[in-house]
Amino acid sequence: GHFSEPEFKKLTNWMLDEFKNEGVRIDKVYYCPHKPGDNCDCRKPKIGMFFNAVADFGISLSDSWLVGDDEKDVIAGSEANIKTIKLGTGMPPKLKLEPNFYAKDLQEAVDIILA
Repeated sequence: GHFSEPEFKKLTNWMLDEFKNEGVRIDKVYYCPHKPGDNCDCRKPKIGMFFNAVADFGISLSDSWLVGDDEKDVIAGSEANIKTIKLGTGMPPKLKLEPNFYAKDLQEAVDIILA
């Protein structure tokens, strides 16, 4: 709800160009175009997008990492058996769920994954 779909695609294309300029390859961007009340299977914390990636690339979820800045990212990763890194600080205590790691920024997350 923060962007229209055309705005999101424009931002995504810019982001992909920036990553490419830095030598980073991104094979595909997955996103949910639905509203929260649509009850789709792809809006986090549901894990439909992860199953799409498995179908597209044959990846192993248990060998994968999810880096995110929202509690929904950690919930989705946990549901899909993906190792999680939360950017920033803690999770709400009521969830009784923690990521595998915390990182202050994307570079620290990369360092954790590569270690």
